[in-house]
Amino acid sequence: EKALAEKPDHPEANFLMGVAVEHLGDKKAAEDWYKKALSFDAAMVDASLNLGAMYLDPPARPDEAIAVLKAAAEKAPDAFDVQTNLAYAYALKDDYANASKAYEAALAKKEDADTRFAYGALLVDAKEMPKAAEQLRIPRGTLYEEIKRIRMVFADHGLGDYLSG
Repeated sequence: EKALAEKPDHPEANFLMGVAVEHLGDKKAAEDWYKKALSFDAAMVDASLNLGAMYLDPPARPDEAIAVLKAAAEKAPDAFDVQTNLAYAYALKDDYANASKAYEAALAKKEDADTRFAYGALLVDAKEMPKAAEQLRIPRGTLYEEIKRIRMVFADHGLGDYLSG
């Protein structure tokens, strides 16, 4: 607060206030602080990422998330997390083409099993089974461990045992 009193237009100080109030549970204030930080520095990827992530929290606002994350992706095309969140936002709208592009951009930057799984699941939803099979290919030796991990992730999110059935 002291830094903001001295320099209220400092983007990093506004961003950090957003982080602080978000951790305290005040989502609306955090959203305002992130927006303020971006008004002073539109290229601040961390503020865009946090704001976009807030828009993806329930109740999701994918259109708002897409606007923020798309702008961030243009300014920081190598930002893996921006691309994965952008893909998720498009997926919430069943925009499989743009979600696929964002997942592919993310995976071009960094190999990540969770992202590859999410992309494969999206392709299953899009009924693109050959592409889905390619994304979901898991080496036989790790299949059992991967299934256990996936079940734990679903259980942690209250989704039950999605794989039985």
